[in-house]
Amino acid sequence: MRVLFTLLVLTAQLATAQKSTGFHSDLDSVQIITSDIDHYLKAYKMTQKEPAQRNQIYQREYIDQASIGLKDYYQRRIQSVEAFVKNQDEKPKFYAAIVPALEQVSQQKPAIRKGLQKLKELYPQAAFPNVYLVVGRWNSGGTVSDNGLLLSADMLSKSAVVPTDELVDWQRLAYKPASYLPDVVVHELIHTLQARPSGERTLLKMAIREGMADFLTELATGKNPSDHIYQWAKPQERVLWQEFKQDMNEAEPKGWLQELPKRSDRIADLGYYEGYEIVKAYYEQATDKKQAIQDMLTMADYGMLFTQSGYEKKMAMAR
Repeated sequence: MRVLFTLLVLTAQLATAQKSTGFHSDLDSVQIITSDIDHYLKAYKMTQKEPAQRNQIYQREYIDQASIGLKDYYQRRIQSVEAFVKNQDEKPKFYAAIVPALEQVSQQKPAIRKGLQKLKELYPQAAFPNVYLVVGRWNSGGTVSDNGLLLSADMLSKSAVVPTDELVDWQRLAYKPASYLPDVVVHELIHTLQARPSGERTLLKMAIREGMADFLTELATGKNPSDHIYQWAKPQERVLWQEFKQDMNEAEPKGWLQELPKRSDRIADLGYYEGYEIVKAYYEQATDKKQAIQDMLTMADYGMLFTQSGYEKKMAMAR
Protein backbone atom coordinates (compact mmCIF):
# COMPACT_ATOMS: atom_id res chain seq x y z
CA MET A 1 0.00 0.00 0.00
CA ARG A 2 2.93 2.34 0.63
CA VAL A 3 3.82 2.57 -3.07
CA LEU A 4 0.17 3.03 -4.05
CA PHE A 5 -0.18 5.92 -1.60
CA THR A 6 2.96 7.55 -2.99
CA LEU A 7 1.77 7.27 -6.58
CA LEU A 8 -1.75 8.47 -5.80
CA VAL A 9 -0.32 11.53 -4.05
CA LEU A 10 2.01 12.14 -7.00
CA THR A 11 -0.89 11.87 -9.45
CA ALA A 12 -2.97 14.35 -7.44
CA GLN A 13 -0.04 16.75 -7.21
CA LEU A 14 0.59 16.53 -10.93
CA ALA A 15 -3.02 17.38 -11.70
CA THR A 16 -2.78 20.42 -9.44
CA ALA A 17 0.61 21.49 -10.77
CA GLN A 18 -0.58 21.62 -14.37
CA LYS A 19 -2.64 24.65 -13.40
CA SER A 20 0.62 26.48 -12.64
CA THR A 21 2.75 28.29 -15.19
CA GLY A 22 5.51 25.66 -15.16
CA PHE A 23 4.21 23.73 -18.16
CA HIS A 24 5.54 24.22 -21.69
CA SER A 25 3.59 23.75 -24.91
CA ASP A 26 6.84 24.25 -26.83
CA LEU A 27 8.94 21.09 -26.41
CA ASP A 28 12.15 23.06 -26.97
CA SER A 29 11.38 24.88 -23.74
CA VAL A 30 11.19 21.68 -21.68
CA GLN A 31 14.40 21.11 -19.74
CA ILE A 32 15.67 17.70 -18.58
CA ILE A 33 18.06 18.43 -15.74
CA THR A 34 20.59 15.83 -14.57
CA SER A 35 23.18 18.09 -12.93
CA ASP A 36 22.12 16.93 -9.47
CA ILE A 37 23.19 13.40 -10.32
CA ASP A 38 26.63 14.69 -11.33
CA HIS A 39 26.92 16.45 -7.98
CA TYR A 40 25.77 13.33 -6.15
CA LEU A 41 28.33 11.14 -7.90
CA LYS A 42 31.12 13.55 -7.02
CA ALA A 43 29.99 13.53 -3.40
CA TYR A 44 29.57 9.75 -3.30
CA LYS A 45 33.10 9.13 -4.54
CA MET A 46 34.46 11.58 -1.98
CA THR A 47 32.64 9.78 0.84
CA GLN A 48 34.31 6.52 -0.12
CA LYS A 49 37.67 8.13 0.69
CA GLU A 50 36.45 10.03 3.76
CA PRO A 51 33.50 8.07 5.21
CA ALA A 52 33.64 9.88 8.55
CA GLN A 53 32.90 13.14 6.72
CA ARG A 54 29.96 11.86 4.66
CA ASN A 55 27.34 14.14 6.24
CA GLN A 56 29.43 17.22 5.56
CA ILE A 57 30.38 16.05 2.07
CA TYR A 58 26.81 15.31 0.95
CA GLN A 59 25.65 18.63 2.39
CA ARG A 60 28.39 20.64 0.70
CA GLU A 61 28.74 18.83 -2.64
CA TYR A 62 25.18 17.62 -3.27
CA ILE A 63 22.55 19.47 -1.28
CA ASP A 64 24.17 22.92 -1.29
CA GLN A 65 24.73 22.61 -5.07
CA ALA A 66 21.09 21.69 -5.70
CA SER A 67 19.09 22.70 -8.74
CA ILE A 68 15.74 24.30 -8.02
CA GLY A 69 14.19 20.86 -8.62
CA LEU A 70 16.38 19.14 -6.04
CA LYS A 71 15.71 21.98 -3.60
CA ASP A 72 12.00 21.20 -3.91
CA TYR A 73 12.61 17.45 -3.70
CA TYR A 74 14.82 17.90 -0.64
CA GLN A 75 12.13 19.88 1.14
CA ARG A 76 9.38 17.39 0.29
CA ARG A 77 11.16 14.04 0.41
CA ILE A 78 14.76 14.04 1.70
CA GLN A 79 14.17 16.54 4.51
CA SER A 80 17.61 16.26 6.16
CA VAL A 81 21.15 15.27 5.30
CA GLU A 82 21.05 12.85 8.24
CA ALA A 83 18.08 11.00 6.71
CA PHE A 84 19.81 10.96 3.32
CA VAL A 85 23.03 9.50 4.76
CA LYS A 86 21.10 6.96 6.84
CA ASN A 87 19.57 5.56 3.66
CA GLN A 88 23.01 5.42 2.02
CA ASP A 89 24.40 3.60 5.06
CA GLU A 90 21.56 1.06 4.95
CA LYS A 91 22.26 0.19 1.28
CA PRO A 92 26.04 0.32 0.71
CA LYS A 93 26.13 -2.51 -1.85
CA PHE A 94 23.18 -1.09 -3.74
CA TYR A 95 24.59 2.42 -4.10
CA ALA A 96 28.04 1.14 -5.04
CA ALA A 97 26.51 -0.99 -7.80
CA ILE A 98 24.34 1.74 -9.38
CA VAL A 99 27.17 4.22 -9.99
CA PRO A 100 27.56 3.15 -13.67
CA ALA A 101 23.81 3.52 -14.28
CA LEU A 102 23.77 6.99 -12.72
CA GLU A 103 26.77 8.02 -14.80
CA GLN A 104 24.79 7.22 -17.94
CA VAL A 105 21.51 8.95 -17.03
CA SER A 106 22.25 12.05 -19.12
CA GLN A 107 22.64 9.82 -22.19
CA GLN A 108 18.92 9.08 -21.97
CA LYS A 109 17.86 12.67 -22.63
CA PRO A 110 17.44 12.15 -26.41
CA ALA A 111 15.22 9.11 -25.80
CA ILE A 112 13.12 11.08 -23.30
CA ARG A 113 12.71 13.96 -25.76
CA LYS A 114 11.84 11.57 -28.55
CA GLY A 115 9.08 10.11 -26.38
CA LEU A 116 7.75 13.57 -25.56
CA GLN A 117 7.80 14.55 -29.23
CA LYS A 118 5.81 11.47 -30.19
CA LEU A 119 3.36 12.08 -27.35
CA LYS A 120 2.94 15.65 -28.58
CA GLU A 121 2.15 14.29 -32.05
CA LEU A 122 -0.45 11.96 -30.54
CA TYR A 123 -1.94 14.71 -28.39
CA PRO A 124 -1.05 18.19 -29.73
CA GLN A 125 -2.67 19.93 -26.75
CA ALA A 126 -0.06 18.44 -24.42
CA ALA A 127 2.08 20.72 -22.27
CA PHE A 128 4.93 19.38 -20.16
CA PRO A 129 6.86 20.51 -17.09
CA ASN A 130 10.62 20.46 -16.75
CA VAL A 131 12.02 17.13 -15.57
CA TYR A 132 14.56 16.85 -12.76
CA LEU A 133 16.39 13.58 -12.17
CA VAL A 134 17.83 13.36 -8.68
CA VAL A 135 19.03 10.86 -6.08
CA GLY A 136 16.67 10.45 -3.16
CA ARG A 137 16.45 8.25 -0.09
CA TRP A 138 14.07 5.52 -1.25
CA ASN A 139 10.94 6.94 0.32
CA SER A 140 9.37 8.21 -2.92
CA GLY A 141 9.73 7.48 -6.61
CA GLY A 142 8.94 11.08 -7.37
CA THR A 143 6.99 14.18 -6.61
CA VAL A 144 6.06 17.41 -8.34
CA SER A 145 6.41 21.09 -7.61
CA ASP A 146 5.70 24.30 -9.47
CA ASN A 147 9.17 23.86 -10.96
CA GLY A 148 8.65 20.45 -12.54
CA LEU A 149 8.49 16.68 -12.32
CA LEU A 150 11.05 15.37 -9.82
CA LEU A 151 12.09 11.72 -10.18
CA SER A 152 14.49 9.54 -8.18
CA ALA A 153 16.97 8.08 -10.65
CA ASP A 154 18.31 5.66 -8.05
CA MET A 155 14.92 3.93 -8.15
CA LEU A 156 15.38 3.53 -11.93
CA SER A 157 18.76 1.80 -11.99
CA LYS A 158 17.98 -1.91 -11.91
CA SER A 159 20.30 -4.35 -13.68
CA ALA A 160 21.63 -7.86 -13.24
CA VAL A 161 24.66 -6.58 -11.32
CA VAL A 162 22.72 -4.56 -8.74
CA PRO A 163 22.01 -6.47 -5.50
CA THR A 164 18.54 -5.95 -4.06
CA ASP A 165 18.89 -7.76 -0.74
CA GLU A 166 19.22 -4.40 1.05
CA LEU A 167 15.79 -3.31 -0.25
CA VAL A 168 12.55 -4.11 1.55
CA ASP A 169 9.64 -5.74 -0.27
CA TRP A 170 7.88 -2.57 -1.43
CA GLN A 171 11.19 -1.15 -2.68
CA ARG A 172 11.95 -4.25 -4.73
CA LEU A 173 8.42 -4.00 -6.14
CA ALA A 174 8.95 -0.36 -7.16
CA TYR A 175 12.46 -0.83 -8.58
CA LYS A 176 12.76 -0.43 -12.37
CA PRO A 177 15.60 -1.03 -14.87
CA ALA A 178 17.66 1.94 -15.98
CA SER A 179 16.56 1.36 -19.58
CA TYR A 180 13.00 2.18 -18.53
CA LEU A 181 13.82 5.74 -17.52
CA PRO A 182 12.46 7.40 -20.72
CA ASP A 183 9.31 5.29 -20.52
CA VAL A 184 8.73 6.05 -16.84
CA VAL A 185 9.18 9.79 -17.51
CA VAL A 186 6.61 9.64 -20.32
CA HIS A 187 4.26 7.51 -18.19
CA GLU A 188 4.36 10.02 -15.33
CA LEU A 189 3.93 12.98 -17.67
CA ILE A 190 0.85 11.32 -19.14
CA HIS A 191 -0.65 11.44 -15.66
CA THR A 192 -0.34 15.23 -15.84
CA LEU A 193 -2.56 15.18 -18.94
CA GLN A 194 -5.31 12.93 -17.59
CA ALA A 195 -8.60 14.25 -16.29
CA ARG A 196 -9.25 13.28 -12.69
CA PRO A 197 -11.84 10.45 -12.60
CA SER A 198 -15.24 11.52 -11.32
CA GLY A 199 -17.04 9.86 -8.43
CA GLU A 200 -15.74 7.56 -5.73
CA ARG A 201 -12.43 5.78 -6.05
CA THR A 202 -12.64 2.24 -7.43
CA LEU A 203 -10.16 -0.38 -8.52
CA LEU A 204 -11.52 -0.06 -12.08
CA LYS A 205 -10.74 3.66 -12.20
CA MET A 206 -7.26 3.19 -10.74
CA ALA A 207 -6.54 0.38 -13.20
CA ILE A 208 -7.76 2.39 -16.21
CA ARG A 209 -5.68 5.39 -15.13
CA GLU A 210 -2.48 3.36 -14.90
CA GLY A 211 -3.25 1.19 -17.91
CA MET A 212 -3.94 4.30 -20.00
CA ALA A 213 -0.56 5.75 -19.06
CA ASP A 214 1.13 2.48 -20.02
CA PHE A 215 -0.80 2.23 -23.31
CA LEU A 216 -0.02 5.79 -24.38
CA THR A 217 3.61 5.39 -23.31
CA GLU A 218 3.81 2.36 -25.56
CA LEU A 219 2.38 4.38 -28.47
CA ALA A 220 4.89 7.15 -27.79
CA THR A 221 8.08 5.19 -27.06
CA GLY A 222 7.41 1.77 -28.50
CA LYS A 223 7.92 0.18 -25.08
CA ASN A 224 5.53 -0.55 -22.26
CA PRO A 225 7.12 0.28 -18.89
CA SER A 226 5.21 -2.66 -17.40
CA ASP A 227 5.86 -5.14 -20.18
CA HIS A 228 6.86 -7.93 -17.79
CA ILE A 229 3.33 -7.82 -16.39
CA TYR A 230 1.73 -8.06 -19.82
CA GLN A 231 3.92 -10.94 -20.94
CA TRP A 232 2.89 -12.88 -17.86
CA ALA A 233 -0.80 -11.93 -17.98
CA LYS A 234 -1.74 -12.21 -21.65
CA PRO A 235 -1.90 -16.04 -21.78
CA GLN A 236 -4.26 -15.91 -18.79
CA GLU A 237 -6.39 -13.01 -19.97
CA ARG A 238 -9.79 -14.71 -19.61
CA VAL A 239 -9.13 -16.10 -16.13
CA LEU A 240 -7.70 -12.81 -14.89
CA TRP A 241 -10.64 -10.86 -16.28
CA GLN A 242 -13.14 -13.00 -14.38
CA GLU A 243 -11.20 -12.41 -11.16
CA PHE A 244 -10.76 -8.69 -11.81
CA LYS A 245 -14.45 -8.29 -12.64
CA GLN A 246 -15.34 -9.48 -9.14
CA ASP A 247 -13.15 -6.81 -7.52
CA MET A 248 -13.26 -3.87 -9.93
CA ASN A 249 -15.92 -1.86 -8.08
CA GLU A 250 -14.13 -2.13 -4.74
CA ALA A 251 -12.44 0.96 -3.32
CA GLU A 252 -9.19 -0.83 -2.45
CA PRO A 253 -6.63 -2.41 -4.81
CA LYS A 254 -7.14 -5.90 -3.31
CA GLY A 255 -3.74 -7.06 -4.53
CA TRP A 256 -4.21 -5.78 -8.11
CA LEU A 257 -2.21 -2.55 -7.88
CA GLN A 258 1.01 -1.39 -6.22
CA GLU A 259 1.17 -4.04 -3.53
CA LEU A 260 2.13 -7.67 -3.26
CA PRO A 261 -0.52 -10.00 -4.74
CA LYS A 262 -2.90 -11.87 -2.46
CA ARG A 263 -2.06 -15.20 -4.13
CA SER A 264 1.37 -16.77 -4.34
CA ASP A 265 0.75 -17.81 -7.96
CA ARG A 266 0.24 -14.20 -9.08
CA ILE A 267 2.67 -11.41 -9.86
CA ALA A 268 2.16 -7.85 -8.63
CA ASP A 269 0.37 -5.01 -10.43
CA LEU A 270 -1.94 -7.07 -12.64
CA GLY A 271 -4.39 -4.18 -12.48
CA TYR A 272 -2.11 -2.34 -14.91
CA TYR A 273 -2.75 -5.13 -17.40
CA GLU A 274 -6.53 -5.00 -16.97
CA GLY A 275 -6.56 -1.22 -17.39
CA TYR A 276 -4.31 -1.47 -20.43
CA GLU A 277 -6.56 -4.01 -22.14
CA ILE A 278 -9.64 -1.87 -21.49
CA VAL A 279 -7.98 1.25 -22.90
CA LYS A 280 -6.55 -0.69 -25.83
CA ALA A 281 -10.03 -2.01 -26.66
CA TYR A 282 -11.41 1.54 -26.49
CA TYR A 283 -8.67 2.77 -28.85
CA GLU A 284 -9.06 -0.10 -31.31
CA GLN A 285 -12.82 0.32 -31.70
CA ALA A 286 -12.44 4.03 -32.50
CA THR A 287 -12.31 5.07 -36.15
CA ASP A 288 -10.57 8.36 -35.32
CA LYS A 289 -7.52 7.34 -33.29
CA LYS A 290 -6.33 10.86 -32.48
CA GLN A 291 -9.80 11.79 -31.24
CA ALA A 292 -9.86 8.61 -29.17
CA ILE A 293 -6.65 9.70 -27.43
CA GLN A 294 -8.07 13.14 -26.74
CA ASP A 295 -11.29 11.63 -25.42
CA MET A 296 -9.60 9.15 -23.09
CA LEU A 297 -7.35 11.87 -21.64
CA THR A 298 -10.17 14.36 -21.08
CA MET A 299 -12.91 11.94 -20.06
CA ALA A 300 -13.66 12.01 -16.33
CA ASP A 301 -16.26 9.24 -16.49
CA TYR A 302 -14.14 6.10 -16.54
CA GLY A 303 -17.25 3.98 -16.22
CA MET A 304 -18.35 5.30 -19.61
CA LEU A 305 -14.90 4.65 -21.05
CA PHE A 306 -15.11 1.07 -19.81
CA THR A 307 -18.57 0.59 -21.32
CA GLN A 308 -17.62 2.14 -24.65
CA SER A 309 -14.47 0.02 -24.85
CA GLY A 310 -16.56 -3.11 -25.33
CA TYR A 311 -13.96 -5.08 -23.39
CA GLU A 312 -16.47 -6.90 -21.19
CA LYS A 313 -18.43 -8.00 -24.27
CA LYS A 314 -15.19 -9.06 -25.95
CA MET A 315 -14.31 -11.27 -22.99
CA ALA A 316 -17.80 -12.76 -22.91
CA MET A 317 -17.54 -13.70 -26.59
CA ALA A 318 -14.11 -15.25 -26.03
CA ARG A 319 -15.55 -18.08 -23.95
